[in-house]
Amino acid sequence: MKKLLFGLMALLIPIGVFATITSSQEFQLNRMNELAQKVQLGTLIAKTPNVVVGKYSKAVQGGANGDVTLLRDLADSHSSIVIPDNAIVENVYVDVITAMVGASVALKLVNAGDLLAETAEGGLLINTRVQGIPDHATVADYIKLTADKTLKATLHGTASAGKFNVYVEYVLGD
Repeated sequence: MKKLLFGLMALLIPIGVFATITSSQEFQLNRMNELAQKVQLGTLIAKTPNVVVGKYSKAVQGGANGDVTLLRDLADSHSSIVIPDNAIVENVYVDVITAMVGASVALKLVNAGDLLAETAEGGLLINTRVQGIPDHATVADYIKLTADKTLKATLHGTASAGKFNVYVEYVLGD
């Protein structure tokens, strides 16, 4: 049991950072012991929904027209959100902390507006949540990645204010 817990802890640390395990790690977890084999522990971990939070702040990232890479940590300009190859994005929503002023916003992973169609500043008011694309209810809108992709917001216009968090929920596919 100690070996199972130690092995699981060793694998969970990278999961928290990268939200993914390799097929080799999945294989090892599945065969760690009788219980792990019975419940297919590695497969359970690999298929567990992941949530990443991308942050935008006009005060930190500026408000210029164009693409802005969303960050995991606004204090670290190198903390971009990368969603891994073969991820299947199931749900996206935006939590507006400070209303957008002066710019509309779209969110993209693969193509322009694939996570949130261009939304006018009036649709991004303080303390609101905005449903993106896809949502859990519409499987046909789920997005399966064919390569690692960076989460970005596209500003149309020049923002003079705005701060929001984007929540992206996904599972790892094959």
